[in-house]
Amino acid sequence: MSSAVGRAMLADAHKQLTTAWLRARDVWNDQAARDFEQRYLEALGPKIRSTLSAMEKLSDATATARRACSE
Repeated sequence: MSSAVGRAMLADAHKQLTTAWLRARDVWNDQAARDFEQRYLEALGPKIRSTLSAMEKLSDATATARRACSE
C-alpha cells in the first residue's frame, strides 16, 4: 500500500468516526457521552492531523530519495 493510500484511508476513517459519533450523540446525550467525547475523541483529531502531516512529509522524502537514486 502506498503512503498516499494510507493517508486517504486514515482521513476517511476519521471522517466516518466523526459522522458515526454525531449520529450516536443524537441518542446518547449524558455525562458519560460528554466524558467519552472529551477523553477520547477530542484528543484524537489533533493526533490524526499530525499523523497525516507526518505521512505526507515522509511521502515527499521518499519520493525525493527515489528520484535521487534513479539519477
